[in-house]
Amino acid sequence: MDDDFRYRVNYSENIAPKYPHRSQEGLEVVPSESPLYAVPPDVLPPAPLPTVGNDKWESNPREWAWADTPISAVTAPGAPPQEEKRRVLGLTVPMFWTVVVIIAVVLAAAIGGGIGGGLKAQQKSNSNTSSDAANTSQPSATASSGSGGTPTSAQNGASTSTSNPALPSDSGCPQIEGTTYTPYAVDGKPIPLEDGLAPQNFQQKCYTNFVSSTAAQTHDILKIFMPTLENCIMTCAAYNAAYRANLNNNVPVGGGYCVGVTLEKIDAGFCYLKNGTGTNDTMGNPDTYSSAVLLTDVDETTSSS
Repeated sequence: MDDDFRYRVNYSENIAPKYPHRSQEGLEVVPSESPLYAVPPDVLPPAPLPTVGNDKWESNPREWAWADTPISAVTAPGAPPQEEKRRVLGLTVPMFWTVVVIIAVVLAAAIGGGIGGGLKAQQKSNSNTSSDAANTSQPSATASSGSGGTPTSAQNGASTSTSNPALPSDSGCPQIEGTTYTPYAVDGKPIPLEDGLAPQNFQQKCYTNFVSSTAAQTHDILKIFMPTLENCIMTCAAYNAAYRANLNNNVPVGGGYCVGVTLEKIDAGFCYLKNGTGTNDTMGNPDTYSSAVLLTDVDETTSSS
């Protein structure tokens, strides 16, 4: 009995016994049914439980109990091993294809919207071009086919207004034929040749185009865009006032006085300042032109009181 007790219980020299030596008589150490961690019944080794005298059990009971156990059984006792799911760019396969479909739908919507907007803008541009072409061809549609100075019934009607700002116009021919027009400056005052003189007056003429002529020594002083015949006349009067001021100050200038104007009533037509009004040629389209002649004597040098 004493031999068995000494074999089974081995106290070290530095550890005091828990009980007096004399009280250990007749006691036996019973081995535990389980190691440090509970071992599932289905993964226990087939060998019988170790005894107290087994060196492997005493050195590392956990290693002995789990030495031949599969990893899957250790991590999930009693559950079958599971395969790791496939991933694409860090996403599961269903999630990856869902993202691809969403991106494709967004791109298709953006491309479709861009194409639709471009077609709409092109249709609007074509519509504006057709409208401008119709406005440009309007004067020639009412032009007289004859070369004489007698206007046709279409020419006797008043000028038709248009929404195109690049189409110059007069106040309405033939109503303005022979009427006198006095231009005013931006300050609301008439424009004389110089201070103290009478205002400059012009006589308006329909279906008249004063052309340049080498024989008559007439030329265009200035070519400028003006929206109306009245603006064209005002430009002529302002030019004359500046020309007279330069002459009075002994500043050498050329071109001469503006004695008449012609307005070209076509799309983006021009206002022409003339130094002479000897020749009229409407080139087969009399309703395209309106003119005015200066009535004030440019040689007047004395101021009126």
